[in-house]
Amino acid sequence: MFQINENKNKIKKLVLQQKREKVIEKLNYLQEASKQIVDLFQDEEVLNKLRQEKQHNIKFLKDQYNVGFYLFIFFLSQVKAL
Repeated sequence: MFQINENKNKIKKLVLQQKREKVIEKLNYLQEASKQIVDLFQDEEVLNKLRQEKQHNIKFLKDQYNVGFYLFIFFLSQVKAL
């Protein structure tokens, strides 16, 4: 009986370790995918330009930072929240 419980615990640990590895892999992917927009949020000059030139924001981000429309919409919603 003790051996069975020990084996179950080992299996649980392995399953949890695999899940953890998948979560970390996804975290790394998402961090890399969002790096461009995170860097923009940390640039005070960019934020000031966006606040001042609202009608030109899409073109500005696309031309200067190669940010697509949907990423821009997300970014703009976050700027408004500031």
